[in-house]
Amino acid sequence: MHSSISNRSSLHFLAIFISFLLSNAWPAIAEPEWLYQPSVHIAQIGSPAIVSFSPLSGPVGTAVTIIGTNLGGVNSVKFDGTSATITSVTSTQIVATVPNAATSGTITVTNSSGASDTSALSFTVTSAPPFIIGFSPISGPIGTSVTITGGNLNGASSVKFNGISASFVVNNTTTIQATVPSGATSGQIMVTTPTGTITSIDNYTVTPTGSPAVSGFSPTSGAVNSQVAISGANFTNVSTVKFGDLAAIFTVNSSTQITAIVPNGAITAPIAVTTNSGTATSATSFIVTTPTPTITGFSPTSGAVGTPVLISGINFTGATAVKFNGIDATTYAVNSDIQISATVPSGATTGPITIVTPIGSGSSFSIFTVIMAGAPMLSSFTPQIGAPGTVVTITGSNFSGITNAQFNGLGANFSVISGTQVTATVPSGATSGLIALTNANGFGTSANNFIVTTTGTTGLRFFPVSPCRIIDTRSTTAPFLSSNLPASFIVNSGGSTFNYSTQGGNPTGCGIPTDAKAVFFNFVAVGPSSPGDFQAWPFGSPIPTASVLNYTNLSGLNIANGIVLPVCDLSIATCTKDLTVQSNQSTIQLVVDVVGYFR
Repeated sequence: MHSSISNRSSLHFLAIFISFLLSNAWPAIAEPEWLYQPSVHIAQIGSPAIVSFSPLSGPVGTAVTIIGTNLGGVNSVKFDGTSATITSVTSTQIVATVPNAATSGTITVTNSSGASDTSALSFTVTSAPPFIIGFSPISGPIGTSVTITGGNLNGASSVKFNGISASFVVNNTTTIQATVPSGATSGQIMVTTPTGTITSIDNYTVTPTGSPAVSGFSPTSGAVNSQVAISGANFTNVSTVKFGDLAAIFTVNSSTQITAIVPNGAITAPIAVTTNSGTATSATSFIVTTPTPTITGFSPTSGAVGTPVLISGINFTGATAVKFNGIDATTYAVNSDIQISATVPSGATTGPITIVTPIGSGSSFSIFTVIMAGAPMLSSFTPQIGAPGTVVTITGSNFSGITNAQFNGLGANFSVISGTQVTATVPSGATSGLIALTNANGFGTSANNFIVTTTGTTGLRFFPVSPCRIIDTRSTTAPFLSSNLPASFIVNSGGSTFNYSTQGGNPTGCGIPTDAKAVFFNFVAVGPSSPGDFQAWPFGSPIPTASVLNYTNLSGLNIANGIVLPVCDLSIATCTKDLTVQSNQSTIQLVVDVVGYFR
């Protein structure tokens, strides 16, 4: 609003006129200073105001936390003019997702009254680096067409087979079609885009011209004695077809197709075709189904009675019962041989899920946590990583009457903001793990771990780098030969002993500057055959109770997880190396890439 000069002037001259009537003389007129002052703009009470936001940069899809005042009525958030999806709003905090097509620029918030505010700083929209999931076929002669799958592959400028440039076509952001070039030898495939370079975990095997090549098979799973159609090239003079190490009965239909029978005793493994020109192996494993059901996972991992649960696995056809810790689910549906939908039954308690078929039964490796009615339910928290002292905002439901908050079992100070939001401070001595809240009706835990770092990343900026491999235990040659183990890394075999091979050199060689506070790693367990886990921590620090990567037998699939670890503090006497990695399963292979840093 604006103050009115005319109203104040009228009062002034009225006073002069009254003085004249009383004294019969005009008084000396002193013009007030405010008479010539400009109108004053008074800010409208309740307008939103942005104080800060975090992180300061990130790719499309990044969750950005905006801190300020009077934010409760905000219904629009824009990144440089592009509208974003709002995931949560309180009077002091908004969480919004960087939208598609967003560009670097300021953030603007607007409430339902039309009042708005714009950030003083700009949010920088970054591009995500490329990554390779796999390729098919995994072997073949020069001239073979290879499909490379992954992500962020758009704009690729180079594809190389063991260092030799290949001709290629970028089909879309997730696939590239490349041709094995003349002069290529067996080795890894490398893809370069404007945002970085990535190298495949597995090698492509270059076979002599005329060697067989397996491009696929159908069906991808089946029981012993089932028939499988194998497709490929150069199926001439075929001598053997094997499922893993077991020879199969087969028929050569043509130079591009073979029909084979899954042999007795076969287990989940790749299919190999041998001719007088060589052997070709499929890129993926044929899944041999077993009579009893197997549960590989379920979602969500916790819930109250009545919660719908999606159970994944295999051999679910004909299921006659689904049990939650021994209590029959009265409502369930067999969606397919690999999926069942079930509802948590009345009387269920925390424990494993069991599926029963006419052949047998199978129980989950993990437990389903039954949340009592009215107990806290945690849906998300931000930030996902931080040092002791970091304030974490937890969202969910049933937060009224919270009596306790814990980080991986350690009590924390907390404040109940509302029935759907709690803020808690990471306590001193906390380790990475689940967040738990308790009220009079029970407790609830987060679905994901909160990562505790000795150097916090809150308020720091993330800088991506081209993925740089530092560990590959499968390699027997440089640069990953175990004898090249650099002084900047240590191998700790607290579980089962086996040798690591790491790339020579300091992490600075991966583009990590000396003032970096934390490093972002991608850990990959290569084709686990049984359950296990990895732990990782800065050398000289206490061993964490939580694992950075858990895995089970998933039919040879690679299991990956990204983690953030602080850079070793060289001022600490025990800090002589950067990273300690420990395995708790003896036969697993590990690949670790550095993909970015915080500072």
